[in-house]
Amino acid sequence: MHRFIRLAEYRKAAYIFLLSFFVLSPLPADGHWDLVLSGEKSFLSGELDEAQTLFEKTLEQRPEDPRILSDLGRVYFHQGRLSDAEIKFTKALQSDAAQDWIRCWSYLYMGRIYSQRDETDKAFGYFMKAGDAGVSNNCNSEVTKYSAYTRIMEAQRGLSPELTTGCCILYFDDGLAGRDDILSLGSRVQEFYDKVIAEMDIVPDNRRIAIYLYPAEYEMYLWDAREVIAGSGLSDVNIYYNGMDDMGHLEHEMAHIMTAGMFDIDTVIPLLSEGVAEYLAGDPWGMSMNKWIKGFVVRHDFIPVHQLLEPRQFREINPVISYTEAGSFVKYLINNYGAGRFRKLALDETAWEEVYEKTAGELEDEWIKSISGEDVTEADLAIIQERLLMGDYYNSRSHKIWFPYSKPDVLMSWRARQWAKPRVSQ
Repeated sequence: MHRFIRLAEYRKAAYIFLLSFFVLSPLPADGHWDLVLSGEKSFLSGELDEAQTLFEKTLEQRPEDPRILSDLGRVYFHQGRLSDAEIKFTKALQSDAAQDWIRCWSYLYMGRIYSQRDETDKAFGYFMKAGDAGVSNNCNSEVTKYSAYTRIMEAQRGLSPELTTGCCILYFDDGLAGRDDILSLGSRVQEFYDKVIAEMDIVPDNRRIAIYLYPAEYEMYLWDAREVIAGSGLSDVNIYYNGMDDMGHLEHEMAHIMTAGMFDIDTVIPLLSEGVAEYLAGDPWGMSMNKWIKGFVVRHDFIPVHQLLEPRQFREINPVISYTEAGSFVKYLINNYGAGRFRKLALDETAWEEVYEKTAGELEDEWIKSISGEDVTEADLAIIQERLLMGDYYNSRSHKIWFPYSKPDVLMSWRARQWAKPRVSQ
């Protein structure tokens, strides 16, 4: 149960963008390159042994080619053969024929190798070189993700277990919170755990959830690394701690872990997985979800469900809109049709008519009609506007590569803390 249910989604997304990266790169009219292309497609399909065979065969004919060397290095990396991968990447980078995009990806993987070895200084050195070589937005984006992830894993090793409850173990940085706050947070965590068990009819897992709480200045690292954390298979909660009034993100991530067993990991979509986490975490920033949705409608920011059903579109939309709409929609489904039906849908996200005897569009119409009477004030709309600006800021970070290289003490996310408001648990 303790797996991030977003693993399959991010794996598929990675294959999509890597496929465009590899396959669209120009290849000479040469019979050997047919094998290279086949190897790259096999790699993207997860057929690592087949890709290895094809790359090693072509490398016999072109032993100095940087693209083939880098390709084979990637295969070795994902097979866990880090030393062999390092040799191939090093040789690729020594080649004068290595184009900038090959250098970017090779340096990136070298950074990942040293990150796994816990040699963070070397890892960041390679991430910096990847950023300097990067002519690809995809490569730059991956540099940001993995350098942020490396910062988090580096910090995690310095956290100590501070409190154990029936469900969880809380790890804090020394001096992050007083004892009273730690005890209060432990009680809140246990109450939320019990609530999810009861509301979603989940069989408790005997293993405790590990919750790692970082100083608030790690907020943006955690955001930048979210896809890597989700795709890593880690069953832990990694969040920033900014005081007891800003803990909705903790409950959201706990909900992901606790509801993981409800979903088919190969077909899960964020509308449902993020939606149930938002629903269980409660109303955001002191305003009911229904009021948020009515505000989106009034402002003409509302996104139809058929768009949110597509994982890639869901992730590209301002997260304040996509996550809040998902939470409100799932809340409507569970409150009006029961958790049992939702659990059936979670196992097959295409079975709307089978489960509800209605299409997703018809359910959307019911949902919107149910909130049509909500009263949204100018003050409410002002809060929504602020949060939407914050969501735009988070989304705009995807192309930046400088942030994770800096130490966290100079990266205080003052806007997020300035606007922070507590969630209201249901």
